[in-house]
Amino acid sequence: MSTIDREEEVTRGEKTDVEFVAVDKSVSSGDHQDGQVADVDLQPVGLLNLSGIKSTWNAKSLAVAWGGALALSFVVAYDNNTFSSFAPYATSDFTDLSLLGLIGTIQGVISAVMQQPLGKLADVYGRFELFTACIVIVTVGQVMLTASTNINVYAAAQIFFVVGLLGLTLMLQFLAGDSSDLKNRLIISAIPIIPVAVTSWTAAPIVTAILNDTTWRWGFGIFAILFPVFSVPLLGTLWWHQRKSTKARKANGTYTPFNHWLIFQQLDPIGFIWFTGGLTLVLLPLSLASSNSSWKSAHIIIMLVIGGVSLIVFGLWEWRFAKWPLLPLALFKDRTITFGGLSNLMAYLGMYTFQSYLFAYLVVDSNLSVAAATNVLVVQPFVATFGMIGSGLILKYWGRPKWVIVAGFCVNVLGMGLTLRYRDASVHIAPLIVGQGLFGLGQGMVYTIQTAMQASVPETSMAQVTALYTTLGAVGDAFGAAISGSVWINVLPQKLLENLPAALLPQLADIEGSVGLCLSFAWGTPERVAINTSYDQTMRILLIAGLCCEAGALLLSLFMDDQNLKTLDESRDYGGVVIGKTGGLEAIKERVRGANVDTSAAAKEEDSSEVQ
Repeated sequence: MSTIDREEEVTRGEKTDVEFVAVDKSVSSGDHQDGQVADVDLQPVGLLNLSGIKSTWNAKSLAVAWGGALALSFVVAYDNNTFSSFAPYATSDFTDLSLLGLIGTIQGVISAVMQQPLGKLADVYGRFELFTACIVIVTVGQVMLTASTNINVYAAAQIFFVVGLLGLTLMLQFLAGDSSDLKNRLIISAIPIIPVAVTSWTAAPIVTAILNDTTWRWGFGIFAILFPVFSVPLLGTLWWHQRKSTKARKANGTYTPFNHWLIFQQLDPIGFIWFTGGLTLVLLPLSLASSNSSWKSAHIIIMLVIGGVSLIVFGLWEWRFAKWPLLPLALFKDRTITFGGLSNLMAYLGMYTFQSYLFAYLVVDSNLSVAAATNVLVVQPFVATFGMIGSGLILKYWGRPKWVIVAGFCVNVLGMGLTLRYRDASVHIAPLIVGQGLFGLGQGMVYTIQTAMQASVPETSMAQVTALYTTLGAVGDAFGAAISGSVWINVLPQKLLENLPAALLPQLADIEGSVGLCLSFAWGTPERVAINTSYDQTMRILLIAGLCCEAGALLLSLFMDDQNLKTLDESRDYGGVVIGKTGGLEAIKERVRGANVDTSAAAKEEDSSEVQ
């Protein structure tokens, strides 16, 4: 039976339009699962501190925190949108441009491997502590990138940068989960995504201005200043309320000092090693091996085997031995978590199966300029932002995430179908843009999976299940990129061999590996037609594969539980002030009635004293 089926049904009271409502602060964990209440004494210090923060913050402090979070999100979005533009200039200065792909591969693996551990760290050490650590790490990474003098320092700086930026992105989603009820969760989760709608169009002029006036080093260096400065409102708010909570707990004797050995155990270090090592050894060879001959290499096979065995050992450890598991396997007993997570993996797998080479395809086969091809690619994340916000509004007033997700995947399939049908933008660019827009709309709608998965667990497990959601998406990303790379490198040469004029066959390898060389052949010439045909035949395979993945994700989503977020909200105690908590009107009325009674009693005393 799923968690939603076990939720206690409560009588639905009158709803309130008040967005910030104080709820009962006497329970720090507050969530029930299988009839059990979490033992507060065994709760990680990070969750206890979070409970204290939530019991002391108010509408004003939440507004300040989210204002700071939005500002910080703009910095994150601009950094994400500009980094890939500065990276080639940096590696070219080191005369190691060929290593750019390898560094990107390592960056992708780190993104997939580190998300679940970061969720655990946030629960064990605390939100303020991990937010601060991520700001420090990403700033150090930016400083190292700015000052790097060789490719080794640059690669090391990338690790700091990726871990820090990944942590910030994840922590902003944890903040959304900590500060909102389920009905409003998706709207609040969209706040860190909103800047993408702006930065997608404005990042390119900023890159151009920086490269024209200075060097790539300032492209990194400016963010080493922006991250610490724009983090102050958010970090200051969290620090202030954690300090207030600590003082209150010390005063009433409930404060527990750090027990470093206990904290070390709660991090599940053995599970951490097996998980990160196993997933790395699976994803790294998938990312590096692209040709058929690579898959036969001994080192690729060995890494895959060791990685697979490590993940099996990790599962056994988490199931039988881990007292504080990094990834509680009991989560997968819930249909929403299992099928929602798998559908999310399939969605990202489908998207990155074709997305990696879409730009090259548009430039070569469709004869679009670099600017026009970039604008076509920007359509998808731009529309996805509004799809997420619109889905959040639907959830707020309807509360049924499953059917929003199913509808989103239907829109995804339609968008992918249009992209497949009208992929040649030299003939039909408008239908292609519509297809990408619909695909982006669907992507924004299926982001609802995160909220549905969060609704399936107690609030104390919110960070773990959010990290699981993002980890599965990153794994799908890595698998999709591996599939697209393998298809492109193996199929495109074969198609070129079939289509190119005999005189160009000696240049086949160069044509396959250089978009610039493809563009050097004039549009409409036999050589260019042959190249375009080869590109089109290869992209068709990638799009069909992506479409099948999206259809698979749609089928998986049908097995999710049909949750009602309104009912779930009424049975949850968030332990403090949250955005949009329903059912809190009664608490306010009770306080108002109490205040009225006190006022009436005081008035009666005053009247009697006047009579005397």
